[in-house]
Amino acid sequence: MFKVFTLEQREQREKWRKKMSDIFREISQSQKKAIRFLKTELATGAKEVRALQTLARTQSIYPRTLTSARKILNIRVFRERQRGAFLWELPE
Repeated sequence: MFKVFTLEQREQREKWRKKMSDIFREISQSQKKAIRFLKTELATGAKEVRALQTLARTQSIYPRTLTSARKILNIRVFRERQRGAFLWELPE
């Protein structure tokens, strides 16, 4: 079955779709804070994940927010051979 929409209904539907896509594209304030934090901390080079998480908690940045900011920035994750610690590094 096909549903027929009026021009007005189609326009309203298109406005709704645009509004929803804008909402999902928008980065929250907490994510912006986490992004600034990671850019600042990783500007000098790679750092251990545990140290970053501990420092982030002192600034009220939660682990899930930190992880989403890491994904937004495409931060490289790798493991140090000697100690086995995970490190994060900004992409080049």
